Amino acid sequence: MMVHFSLFDFSVVGLITDGDNREYRGLIQDFADWCLRNNLQINAGKTKELVVDFRRRRHSPPAPVSIQGTDIDTVKSYKYLGVHLNDSLDWTHNTDALVKKGNSRLFLLRRLRSFGVQDRPLLRTFYDSVVASAIFYGIVCWASSITEQGQEENGQTGEEGQLCPGMPPGLSGGGGKREDDG
Repeated sequence: MMVHFSLFDFSVVGLITDGDNREYRGLIQDFADWCLRNNLQINAGKTKELVVDFRRRRHSPPAPVSIQGTDIDTVKSYKYLGVHLNDSLDWTHNTDALVKKGNSRLFLLRRLRSFGVQDRPLLRTFYDSVVASAIFYGIVCWASSITEQGQEENGQTGEEGQLCPGMPPGLSGGGGKREDDG
């Protein structure tokens, strides 16, 4: 009896050097073969390919990867483990999503206060567990990459607009100057 599992998200990262994609395509094929040997079924319909091209001049995109006879869709952005990645690795989509999520969770905090909850330790616990956990997610990856323009576009300037209020501006990804900015 063969059992197929599709419970896991996998990520395969390959490098194409000098236009030679044989190693990359071999890596994909090796992964597909490993899945077959280990009774794992790849859902090719849900599988996506995100191509990040570091070359200065853009070239035509590579031919789509094929897994089990199905061509894999190439996408410009993808949400992987809660972090939004795009083909230029500039974090704007991720930052926009975090600001949106943070604002919706701050709305819940404001609703608690509007219902008369004044217990500061309780509000702080709610903030730490519901709001901060959402906006801190993946911060080690993206916080240093937020541009000043991105901060201004998302209203993240000044103490009240910091992604993580109460933290030094350079660490929170919010507005203000860092100590080393002068």
